[in-house]
Amino acid sequence: MRGICDQILATSTAISRRKKIVLATGDIVKRSFERSVDDQINDMLTELQAVKSESTHQAINVQEACQLALVSMESFHTYSRELLDKGRPSDVTRAARELHERAEKFLNNDVTAVKHHPPHVTFTPADVTQMKCITLIGKLAVTTNEQSGRSQCCIRIDSHLHLVVSGP
Repeated sequence: MRGICDQILATSTAISRRKKIVLATGDIVKRSFERSVDDQINDMLTELQAVKSESTHQAINVQEACQLALVSMESFHTYSRELLDKGRPSDVTRAARELHERAEKFLNNDVTAVKHHPPHVTFTPADVTQMKCITLIGKLAVTTNEQSGRSQCCIRIDSHLHLVVSGP
């Protein structure tokens, strides 16, 4: 009788040790996946921020170029109007060549051709419902002396991160 009690105690102790190993391994895998997921999130957020920064920088450059061209054209228009309204015919004749050259520069420098094309960013989340079940922790093999074959029990985490035990 004592021998059976010792075997039961030894088996119980061995199973308790295996349980601790399974739990510890599960915790390691969970932490590893958490880190991996967090790293992927951070990588995507960093990439999004880079795209946003680049697009903002380009938009500001286009806006500044348009603003500069507008100020230049307004200055040219104001000077031309003032010259025509208040200047003598000789002043207009003397400035005609310069005004013509400036007007040609405006015509040759098409500011409206400079455009900002903001990026179109999409995000397609991973479809975790389509993920196949993967054994992440390992396999538990249970053998008895009476069995000629081996019977296996599989412990895995499903797509919803639930612990699933399968086997006999």
